[in-house]
Order: sequence, then C-alpha cells, then structure tokens
Amino acid sequence: MTQDDAIIAAAARFQRAWDAAMAGDGEGLIVSDLDIVEVHEAALELIGATGTHSLHEALEALHQTDP
Repeated sequence: MTQDDAIIAAAARFQRAWDAAMAGDGEGLIVSDLDIVEVHEAALELIGATGTHSLHEALEALHQTDP
C-alpha cells in the first residue's frame, strides 16, 4: 500500500466514524463510547498516515493533497 493509499483509507475510515458518531436519533446528539473510541482510533490512523502530529495538521494535509 502506498502512502497515498494509506491516507485515502485513513481519511475514509475517519469520515465513516465521524458520520456514525454524529448521526443523532432526532432528539439531540447522542455519542456512544464505542463511537468515540472509533473516531479517536481513526484520527490516530489518519495522523500516522499523513505523518503529522495532530488531527488539525492531518486534515490540513488532506486539503493540500491532490485528489
């Protein structure tokens, strides 16, 4: 797997985790412990794949990457 493939996979995982965590039940935002753990682990994977030190830096790196 190339670095670009790893970044794409990590970004896709983070997006899925974020979407699942943010999907409310219509009565407000309810985030389960498992959702929080998955978002956290997905963020760490994205940070590692982009070679950055924070989620903010990782997201910035995604914006600088050509699609």
